[in-house]
Amino acid sequence: MKKSILTTLFLGLLATQTSFAQEPLMIAKQGSFAVGGTVKTSEGSYTPIPAEISDKTSASFWDAYGASVKAGGMSLHGDHASVFYQVPANAKSPPLVFLHGYGGSIRTWQTTPDGREGFDTLFLRKGYPIYLVDQPRSGSAGKSTEKAEITATPDEQFWYAQFRIGVYPNFNQGVQFPQDKASYEQFFRSMTPATGAFNVGVITDSMAKLFEKTGDGVFVTHSAGGVIGWTTAMASDKVKGIVAIEAGNFPFPESEVPQALTSKFGDVSPISVSFEQFKNSRKSQSSSTSATLSPMN
Repeated sequence: MKKSILTTLFLGLLATQTSFAQEPLMIAKQGSFAVGGTVKTSEGSYTPIPAEISDKTSASFWDAYGASVKAGGMSLHGDHASVFYQVPANAKSPPLVFLHGYGGSIRTWQTTPDGREGFDTLFLRKGYPIYLVDQPRSGSAGKSTEKAEITATPDEQFWYAQFRIGVYPNFNQGVQFPQDKASYEQFFRSMTPATGAFNVGVITDSMAKLFEKTGDGVFVTHSAGGVIGWTTAMASDKVKGIVAIEAGNFPFPESEVPQALTSKFGDVSPISVSFEQFKNSRKSQSSSTSATLSPMN
């Protein structure tokens, strides 16, 4: 029954979003915060005026910065998730937590490429609190404690196909993606680079800590974010439901792991977990649905 309710609610919201477009929203509270993460500290002793520049009367800003970094003893806060939240007036329960997929950010849920309202606004109009997450090392949570190379590689047509829009510049039959140049622009410009490795443990830790703040809630994930839905449910009893949209992977008890799915576009190896962990994740999945809706549509 719960599965049917969630599926019906998502489909109904997509079908009726146009009729809501002009109605004002009443927001009781909104804001943003960081959750999870680590702190890295360099060797040395912090001093506001390093010895290297102490006797200078003139120096460039970056010379001063370099001298301070070289002296050490300073901290780096990173690997946290960044969360934007809104709570509507007369809010209902449960809150909804949204996590994007690879190359995405909170923009995945905020609006469609042609400017229609996204899932966050649709659920706000239904009275549910929403929490939009930029996962560690992505989007507004790009501050990583690991070195990473960000390359300026032309690759957008690959992702156009990967998201099953079509084979550029053509569209798959029946695709709902808006077929105009402005929407192309918005789609390609919405993607963000990873500023560090995709680390399931790091992301799961942040999400579990987020659910400690929100209390019991439903976790809505997309694509590569799907695996984090399952792992967070194993780590937190606050995850009371999962809506996995085009989930990139699934967990299986270690004695029942199927063979990897092979593909010329990348094999998918199932996640092996203990039976106890699998039972914990099933407590949330009992009220979940795996849908084939795309937040880009």
